[in-house]
Amino acid sequence: LDQDVEVDYEPTEEEILEYARWLDMDVEEDHDLLWIAKEGIKAPLPEDWKPCKSSSGSVYYFNVVTGESRWEHPQDDYYKNLYLDERAKKNKHDAPRKENGVIDEPALVLPPMKRNLLAEAGVAGNTPGKISISRSPISPDRTKDLETSLSEMETRLLQETEEQLEKRRSELKAAMDEKFRLLERQMHAESERQTQMLEQRQKQLRDDFERRLREEEERIRREGEATLQQHVVPMREAA
Repeated sequence: LDQDVEVDYEPTEEEILEYARWLDMDVEEDHDLLWIAKEGIKAPLPEDWKPCKSSSGSVYYFNVVTGESRWEHPQDDYYKNLYLDERAKKNKHDAPRKENGVIDEPALVLPPMKRNLLAEAGVAGNTPGKISISRSPISPDRTKDLETSLSEMETRLLQETEEQLEKRRSELKAAMDEKFRLLERQMHAESERQTQMLEQRQKQLRDDFERRLREEEERIRREGEATLQQHVVPMREAA
């Protein structure tokens, strides 16, 4: 089902009062808190929640991330708690009222469908009435429809998840291959740099050795000439 929210939709007073009673609100004592019921009726679905329609035409809600499904609108719990918080600020008690010593237990009712969801689901009527429900389990047909819908969604989600995982694995493999290639190029460049430095050092040592060798040869030659001048030449002159 589509879940576009009618931003200009305004619920009727009957819808507001019905939803307020479903929130366990005393519409007479808490008349100043009816804005909570109005806001709750207009509340859009949270992210990841989708409205679904069973084969019997019943609308339920499904979370495409957690796989949770429920008949009630996902925002209903929020507005229940919001009402309790606001009522507590007024120092009202949450316990059921007693009349003639007997606890008046409120009737169990379903929350009114959001107007846009009713239109999208093709349900007749613009003003949902009060729907009393029994405390008996969900009928087998309804349970079967729900299980079928959930099974189809689960299969589709598993398929989509597997496709996303495979895509992610391919992306990670490509990224790792690129990193390995980059590392290989860096290591090759570093090896070449080290080789060049080694060759330069070898050349420097060789040049230094040859320089010292020439210097040593020159020193020995000069010492030989000096010895020759000091001893041999005088002897020749004396002879």
